[in-house]
Amino acid sequence: MSRILIAAAGGRVARRVAAALCARGETPRALVRDAAKARRVLVDDRGAALPVELVTSDIAELDGMRRALEGVEIAFLALGSSLDQVALEKGFIDVAADTHLPHLVKLSAAAAASDAGSRRCCAGTLQSSRISPRAAFPTRSSARRPSRTS
Repeated sequence: MSRILIAAAGGRVARRVAAALCARGETPRALVRDAAKARRVLVDDRGAALPVELVTSDIAELDGMRRALEGVEIAFLALGSSLDQVALEKGFIDVAADTHLPHLVKLSAAAAASDAGSRRCCAGTLQSSRISPRAAFPTRSSARRPSRTS
């Protein structure tokens, strides 16, 4: 089995990726900012704790990212939208390249414009990193739509 890292594993998408991997018998490494929160949200559909290896560090902390990426073959990166998103994703990709990460899966947003800041910046960074990228772009039909209330 490949060693897998889920960056920002406490996030809404990343925690579901962790649960799916654990359901398949994987034991992913989870990079989290807050270990107590991670223990609350990294649970299966019955509420049992997922068998993940926690690495506690802020995604902006380079040494923590290096520690999390050590021995990893595949990393999953899905950061929520923020003013720092581009800088954080670029920093993660740079550290991943420095540690010779073979594969990176980066989740984008539904209907993200090809010239959007995060997509454009990270595409260029990935290209120059020599990491084998896999970008996941949700379709509009798979994007969760808010329910309407009357």
